[in-house]
Amino acid sequence: MRKVFIVLALLLAAAVPSTAAITGYVMSADGQPIAAAKVEVCSLETFEAARGRLLSSSPERVALKTAETDSKGKFTLESPKDPVVQLRVSAKGYAPESMRVERDEEAGAVALQPAQVKSGRITVNGKPVAGAKVIWSGTGEAIATTDAEGRYSALDPAKWASGVTVIHPDYVVLDDSLNRVLSPNMSLDRTLTAGTPLS
Repeated sequence: MRKVFIVLALLLAAAVPSTAAITGYVMSADGQPIAAAKVEVCSLETFEAARGRLLSSSPERVALKTAETDSKGKFTLESPKDPVVQLRVSAKGYAPESMRVERDEEAGAVALQPAQVKSGRITVNGKPVAGAKVIWSGTGEAIATTDAEGRYSALDPAKWASGVTVIHPDYVVLDDSLNRVLSPNMSLDRTLTAGTPLS
């Protein structure tokens, strides 16, 4: 009877598929595990869709699945329905990282580069612009909103960003591509231009 039970248990285990997942590890540049890092997967996005999202009132990307790394830097995300997704990783004190992965993929080790928080200011004719959305993009994406003094904070873009977009309904959208090699100490300050009303 015991043998029959064992055989049945093995058959049931074989019949039930294991949970599909995207797995991997998050570590620092020197190979140390990073605990409590945020890991998420998002649907792939066309350039037009990304621009529409950033110009909308809800510019943040919506994650399909989200997880946090354990003490060993390991993460496990239930696989989404999409065959290919964007894996996004962020942790306090580190530049964000992203990559495309397939569902059920072992992503391996994701190494994050240290990055300090820096501040910048958005102005027009020397005056502060409050409520402007500042979007740094590159190996990841960071969105901030300026305060009453036009100030905002972001992880040092020189470590990871390749462009910045500044959006405010009263001014022309600013799109600025960067060359990180030539500007390691670039300023986070930007100046907007007043728009021309259309009738």
